Amino acid sequence: MPHVGITVYDLLLSCPGDVIDLKDTIDACVKSFNTSIGEANNIRIQLKHWSTDSFSQSGDKPQNILNKQFIDECDLCVALLGTRFGTPTDNYDSGTEEEIEKMLEHNKQVFLYFVERNVDPSKIDIEQYKKVQEFKNKYTDRGVYTVVKSIEELRTEFQNALSLYFIKLVAPHTTQLHPALAPELVISPTNTKETIIIPFHTNYQKIQLVKNKEKAIRTLIEKISAIKIIPSSEEFVFEADLTKDTEIKKSYTKQFQILMGTMPPKKVEINERQMDLLSVFCEQYGITLDSNFYYLGNLQMEAKSTVITAFGNNNIEYFGTESEKEKYQFLIELFKKIREYNHAIEFFSNIDDMLCVSLMVENLGNTYDEDIDIKLFIEKNHFIDINSIPKPGFSFLEEAVKSNLPRLYFSGNCHAEIEDFSNYPNLSYIPETFSIPFMNRNAEIAKQQEKYQDLLDCVFCYNLRETDHDDILCFNIPYLKQNTKMFFPSFLFFVKTPKNIRYEIRSKHSPEVYMGTLTIENEC
Repeated sequence: MPHVGITVYDLLLSCPGDVIDLKDTIDACVKSFNTSIGEANNIRIQLKHWSTDSFSQSGDKPQNILNKQFIDECDLCVALLGTRFGTPTDNYDSGTEEEIEKMLEHNKQVFLYFVERNVDPSKIDIEQYKKVQEFKNKYTDRGVYTVVKSIEELRTEFQNALSLYFIKLVAPHTTQLHPALAPELVISPTNTKETIIIPFHTNYQKIQLVKNKEKAIRTLIEKISAIKIIPSSEEFVFEADLTKDTEIKKSYTKQFQILMGTMPPKKVEINERQMDLLSVFCEQYGITLDSNFYYLGNLQMEAKSTVITAFGNNNIEYFGTESEKEKYQFLIELFKKIREYNHAIEFFSNIDDMLCVSLMVENLGNTYDEDIDIKLFIEKNHFIDINSIPKPGFSFLEEAVKSNLPRLYFSGNCHAEIEDFSNYPNLSYIPETFSIPFMNRNAEIAKQQEKYQDLLDCVFCYNLRETDHDDILCFNIPYLKQNTKMFFPSFLFFVKTPKNIRYEIRSKHSPEVYMGTLTIENEC
């Protein structure tokens, strides 16, 4: 069936080669827009890039040829810059700069993103990176660009920007919605027709993570058990029965050797605390270790220097057979995995007692709505705010940050019929491209705790207000298509079950204030 009256906009993707991998993300955002806002408003966006929309042609400079072929005809531009600025043209330091400047010169919309991802320092061209920073500084006060640090952040930021730009673009041509076309907004539970509050320990992803950690520990135990080290008659023997004077001399000699970094080799042994760590795990799962499990033969270690350099703590050297070294490394990895496992168990045990409810916003109408403000009224002293939610222990903390555990476990997502929440705030980001590759252990933990708190703040992105009787949670959804469901930013957690939750919804295309009450019941 032919489509009549569709307006097509050409969107230029401008970027150097170091961020070309993000083209698929931009393309996915465009396709999502076309099937939602675009379809509702007879708009279609076509993504243009030299790799797909140019052809061989002679007679002019490469950039000029591209400009004539399709760039000058584009209606708007999305530009990405990472650590490279690009190849210079006749009048600009790069093709990307020329495309951005000409778009702005002709009052065309430019979505500019600086992508700050961790990059191998050896692969960074300092002069190119300097040009990127200078270009960024040029636009600091003009509000033209956004900083993103991951594919997920780019997707969220660009999707929202694209939607808001075109909604504002078509809004002046929209007078009043036809009476037969109207949004209808309600808040509903995601699990049943009744609002049920459930213990958080039913989270499947949490159970799977613990099982994966258990499996990794079992695998390491099997690898260690499979390494057979034959006892040797040349094992290192410590001197005994020393006289008091000899002990004193050796003590002074040892202190001097430590200071000078000339300590003699020392036999490597597993300490009792490490053994106890593994013993508790094995007892829990009925695992039996053979009598030589901790035996490391004649493996020795030598402290070459007590000074930690800028290249890391590489002051320990090991002497022994390859089997002895391999077994010891497996054991160290095993104890690390068990500590991670224990801290994960402890973390989940602490949050298992919390009660939670999963809610969504539904648009039951037959047209879209936008700028949707939602308020929830919850009886005071029932809701758990983010500062009261238990945090992971230090051994589990780094993994929790890398996997974005708050988003993974505290928000509803990956559901075939319910869209993910679309208005999470962007995290502030400090590039670590030139960071020192080591730091004090306490400082590293503090840094990870700060990152984890940022992730929590991002997921629990409610504006929390209070009255004498209620805690009020407020948040905004920029756009919700007709016949569409969308998760709340996060599950809601409670220290005890409230009798009900009242809500109010105000939006751009709904003159009335939607009100409702959710009755809360405990899971039987």
